[in-house]
Amino acid sequence: MKTLGFVVLALTCMIGHTALAQHAPAKTHPRDMLAGIDTSAPFTVCNARYALCTKATCTPAGNNQYDCTCKVKKGWSAGTQTCAQIQQLEAQGRIPSRYYPIKSFVTCPGPTTWAFCLDKVCTPSMDGKTAHCVCIGRTSKRYVVPTSKNTPATCSGNPVVSSASIVQLFTITQYLKTQPELQPHNFEVLNKATSGHARPTSATGH
Repeated sequence: MKTLGFVVLALTCMIGHTALAQHAPAKTHPRDMLAGIDTSAPFTVCNARYALCTKATCTPAGNNQYDCTCKVKKGWSAGTQTCAQIQQLEAQGRIPSRYYPIKSFVTCPGPTTWAFCLDKVCTPSMDGKTAHCVCIGRTSKRYVVPTSKNTPATCSGNPVVSSASIVQLFTITQYLKTQPELQPHNFEVLNKATSGHARPTSATGH
């Protein structure tokens, strides 16, 4: 774990240095960023219906829980539940929140609260287009917000958004490099990390 912490610290510094040297955000492939990241977490890749909470907004539900409205998707996704467990949930009319590779993101400073939704059990809406997921409130030194555009409101924490720490993002991305069904995209970092602030830059993504 000491090695993981050192690598993440080095990566964070590298992101800031790159943004200082260039006015436009740089595209960085995970294979260049993630050498040495621990992938011991028991991730699985499954082809099934799932809740995608990547850009979900959330409202407080009490006891450090947040009700997040996520999109319902069908296809390959990653998480820690087995494919058999996902089928069992589906039979009960529920689906898990899972991860699908992102293309661009903003790094935001803590201790702003964000919602951790991976593997949470979700209830689909009547029309099957969205799902309500009860996620857990988290804080970290830095967290990521998947987006195609960085604005002053991106890191405001209002509303609370579904997110992940930099360690979590890099760990699952490294794992996906070994999965032909769900390869990671090139990362586009839309801002530079500064002492407590994330400055917007002109960038586009998908």
